[in-house]
Amino acid sequence: MWHSSNHHPSCSSGGDWYGCELRELYSPLFEKHQVNLIFAGHAHHYQRSKPMVQGKPVDDNSQAPRYIVCGTGGFALDNPFNPNDTPEWIAYRQARWFGYCQVTIVNNTHALWKHIAVQGDPGSLRESTKDEAWIKRVAR
Repeated sequence: MWHSSNHHPSCSSGGDWYGCELRELYSPLFEKHQVNLIFAGHAHHYQRSKPMVQGKPVDDNSQAPRYIVCGTGGFALDNPFNPNDTPEWIAYRQARWFGYCQVTIVNNTHALWKHIAVQGDPGSLRESTKDEAWIKRVAR
């Protein structure tokens, strides 16, 4: 399975009240059923975890679940993150730019994930990729 979607993040580095309780609750199911991406919104920032197994980051080439929060699409963003205070399980996070997330399924085993920032004024908007990762899964 490529993905699962939730409204609340499974684990947020943005200081949300629920911390990582949802990841701890659901990660055994995601790992058992080989879910590669877990999408969420709600929090007003962007973050992508490293691949995770039992709440711990693993090798970047792993097919383990990655947890993504894509909440940069509208309302005021969270305060920018302190780069010196990034949890070890975060691959990338930002709360400076509005933007959107895009996943391109390339074939049965590979997908390309991107976070694209949108900057400028209406009529002169510029897009730039701020984060990207290849996601691999076991062919079935």
